Amino acid sequence: MRWCHDDRNRSDALKIIAAEEKVDETAAARKLAQLPPSGKLNLPGLQSVLDLRIQFRLTPPMGKDLVRYYEESFYREVSNS
Repeated sequence: MRWCHDDRNRSDALKIIAAEEKVDETAAARKLAQLPPSGKLNLPGLQSVLDLRIQFRLTPPMGKDLVRYYEESFYREVSNS
């Protein structure tokens, strides 16, 4: 996320987003603006989404435990680089 938000990388970030999302540069710029400022997970937000899915009987195949959906050690490692 830091790389994407660095003004020196804006042009390259827009090209990557446009190619991956199959959109024009204007749409890519909107998507870039929507990226969170960091790669940190919003665990309370994710828990809310999971709780709603469970409430409406849309429980994902991996179950009701949020920690099954992400690898915490990965996020700790990349946040230190």
